[in-house]
Amino acid sequence: MIVAVSTAGVSVDGTLLPVGRSAGAAVGPDGARLVCVADVAAGVPAEGMSAEGMSAGGIPAEGIPAEGIPADVAEVLAGLPADVLVLPTPTREALPSLAAALATLRRAGVASAGTDVVAAEPPGDGGRLARLVAPWGVRLVPDGTTWTLRASGPCAPGRAEAAPADHRHLVSGPSASGKSAFAENLLAAEPCVTYLATGRQTGPDDEEWARRVAAHVARRPSWWASVESRDAAAVLGARRDPAGAGHTALLWDSVGSWLTGVLDEVGAWDDAPCWSARVEAEVEAVVRAFGSARGRVVAVTEEVGWGVVPATASGRLFADLLGRVNQELAEVSDAVTLVVAGRTLDLR
Repeated sequence: MIVAVSTAGVSVDGTLLPVGRSAGAAVGPDGARLVCVADVAAGVPAEGMSAEGMSAGGIPAEGIPAEGIPADVAEVLAGLPADVLVLPTPTREALPSLAAALATLRRAGVASAGTDVVAAEPPGDGGRLARLVAPWGVRLVPDGTTWTLRASGPCAPGRAEAAPADHRHLVSGPSASGKSAFAENLLAAEPCVTYLATGRQTGPDDEEWARRVAAHVARRPSWWASVESRDAAAVLGARRDPAGAGHTALLWDSVGSWLTGVLDEVGAWDDAPCWSARVEAEVEAVVRAFGSARGRVVAVTEEVGWGVVPATASGRLFADLLGRVNQELAEVSDAVTLVVAGRTLDLR
């Protein structure tokens, strides 16, 4: 069948594909499967919407249903994933909703690792949105792109090779650079995500830190699971077993807070006996676990050595150790990105 994707919708063999309220599907003579999502409702609760109005995937009930697609579309697919999934032309404001809908469709099995996910590029965008949705496995194609969809070669023109299933990404940057938000966006459309928080617990008198933590929590999609643990090596190490990984992506935020906890625990600040050897063992374990972790793993770390040399011995110790840990994690990473002022620079 001949498929055309435009900002106005999707046509199959010259006829606009009917999509009902949320999605539509078509199957070619050779079995090639196409799903088109017409609209995505907000991926987070709208103001005044109760939790009862939300699906398990965080999509309002009147949008993409919790099981991923309407019953009539599921009937067309017959339990098989789509070869091509066409999403609505994105806008910057709708990106969280788009990511939430895609994650829901992936959890429902509508889209698999082999599904080509495309959307028409909005006019005048200049590639800005394309860079934001690329980590989700979404390609923006020129308005009016047309191709013949076949089961033997269903992809739209220009599809690159799929990303490997195991991928470790280190995201680094100074304080308030936007590194955490960038890292969260990398995994925003993953069907299942575990957030590994290694920061210190908030005390009753530290309101400022509590507000920081609350802001991070509020940004995370509703379907993400959180694990609070200082033992990052154990959490990462469990992912060496594919069955244990459970096809769940993982975001570790942050390396600096983990190192602070290690230094506290071994008594480094008070020059406790053998503290240095204990830190070495912890660093070796976490680097080894990160380098061998299965699935898609993103770690967020801090750059603390850009200014003057710290005035205190503890400050110099922390800066030196974190700089070394960052280098070792970068060495075993598949990708390394530096974030400064909300802008990114790929280092690997």
